[in-house]
Amino acid sequence: MNQREFTRVTLHTTAEVRWEDEVVTGEVENLSLNGVFVKSSAQVPADTPVEITILLVGASSELSVRIKGEVVRREPHGFAVRFQGMNLDSFFHLRSVFVARNADENAIRAEYREHIRKKGS
Repeated sequence: MNQREFTRVTLHTTAEVRWEDEVVTGEVENLSLNGVFVKSSAQVPADTPVEITILLVGASSELSVRIKGEVVRREPHGFAVRFQGMNLDSFFHLRSVFVARNADENAIRAEYREHIRKKGS
């Protein structure tokens, strides 16, 4: 049974994770509008608030998005970060990543609306 609230896409790009006075770099393994799994040997403690920067590289441009989150799971090869919130520009940039990877844009919008509805309940 799939308990995921958001569509995930495979994305191999660089992520920089900052917490307290620490900074680690890893590789994004998969991404949703709610979180990311970062492959890294770094031992980022669970329940740690972090700021994550994800590099998005296109055919003719390079940009990054910064998102506040919290480490919710650790595994031997990496850790999962649940996003705590993002600005509108970051949302649109991430949504573009999903569309470029043939994700259903209408489904993504519906997932996000449902997520907002649940948070408001």
